[in-house]
Amino acid sequence: MTVEFIRFHAQVRPDSIAVRNGTTAISYARLAHELAQLVRALEVYEISPGTVVALGCHNSYWQLKLLLALESLGAVRAPFPLPLEAGTLRLVAAADLIVTDCVVADLPVARHILLAPDWWQAVAAGEPSPAWAPALRDPEGPDLILMTSGTTGAAKRILLSRRALAGRNHERVWQYRLTQGSAFLVTTALSVGVVLTTVLACLELGATVVFDPEALVLGRLDAISHVVLLPVHLRRLIAALPSRHTKPMNLFVVSIGAPLVDPLRSQVLGKLASDLFDSYGSNEVGPICALDAQGKGAILPGVEVRIEDETARILPAGQAGLVAARGPWMCGGYLDDPTASAQKFARGWFYPGDVGVLDEQGRLQIRGRADELLNVGGLKLSPVLLEEMLARSLRGVDVGVCAVTGDAGTLELCVALAGSKEGDAELARIVSSVLGQEFGQICVVRVDAVPRTAAGKIRRAALQEAIAPLVRSGRKSPRSPAGPVVGDPDR
Repeated sequence: MTVEFIRFHAQVRPDSIAVRNGTTAISYARLAHELAQLVRALEVYEISPGTVVALGCHNSYWQLKLLLALESLGAVRAPFPLPLEAGTLRLVAAADLIVTDCVVADLPVARHILLAPDWWQAVAAGEPSPAWAPALRDPEGPDLILMTSGTTGAAKRILLSRRALAGRNHERVWQYRLTQGSAFLVTTALSVGVVLTTVLACLELGATVVFDPEALVLGRLDAISHVVLLPVHLRRLIAALPSRHTKPMNLFVVSIGAPLVDPLRSQVLGKLASDLFDSYGSNEVGPICALDAQGKGAILPGVEVRIEDETARILPAGQAGLVAARGPWMCGGYLDDPTASAQKFARGWFYPGDVGVLDEQGRLQIRGRADELLNVGGLKLSPVLLEEMLARSLRGVDVGVCAVTGDAGTLELCVALAGSKEGDAELARIVSSVLGQEFGQICVVRVDAVPRTAAGKIRRAALQEAIAPLVRSGRKSPRSPAGPVVGDPDR
């Protein structure tokens, strides 16, 4: 358990910094003391081993301490992001106990604990629990519930055992080359599995976790060694760098959520990262492969991947089909969703729903999602590949591709762009030159933002729903080879 490592570091290196919370440095000795106080405060709620506690906090340091204290009490922890979306409300409400640091509507009042600042002040003034790190429990017992991204459907819950969580924590050490001197900057919610496991890995190593929301904006990166970011955040960060920006001395960037393609990949390495780990994976299995500049992935040690056709026949190298993956720390299915479990888990393998191909060297290349393949005029295409192509020419622009039924009742290929400064004619020219003429008329749509999940994946159905009225409306700019550009040209 992570709390045992914290107790150890508090005894042998008490003054080492465990957490930097803004401008406040918290040593391992202080963190251990605060956790002991928090465990005592939580004991009043009669949280017994196996109690499922859903946990959402705007204050990331508070959430981390609660996660650690609940581990000591043997609770099954279920972190979730705030604000709470309607799609995840039912999953949160299924917990035995719900803990937040703010008022959240529609939660069952009887099981909702609101931890306000005065509650935390009382904790800080309280006595520590004399035995806040219980004996080791069954390694196969339940430990952590994570929510899937909900990219193509409703979010689902997966359960990790103590053994599986410990395995994922340890994998982060060699995957990201963490050391005791590492300083990991947290930029997303702790409910994101790869972020939480990296935080826990750092604390087990005796490294430092940094909560500084302004570090990226203000360029305070010289004291940071590691950061996990989505491609959309990397794109915004690179675009916002000042002209006199100096590249950090030693920053390891982990990119998650979607492939990192050129020119953004080259920009990240040229202006931000001394090293880069771009991975393809899933909450269900964890990281599966490390992607290179060509989008080919070296399968991670301990992970197996194969390509199958629709009849589960294994395909040879070079043939595209459905990706099947398994690893030592994968979950066994979804909680309370036997139908989805039967669809995604079979014969000890997990099927993420992606189309891919293995080359002769065993490297994996993802061609797109099987359920997202667009059929436009008889041409089947992957929106992800089209987005990658467009991203190379539209620097600093967030791109989303989908198909929408137009006025004639046929599917039209639509390109949604957020953050573009080009005029209509130039946008149409770029899209036309990149995608060519084989897809027929393409509708280019300006949007405020491309809808994405917390993990950065495009919510394709939400994108279609958002732009369909624009495509069918009469507010269209002068036509071009790429089709109409819809929306406010000055947005």
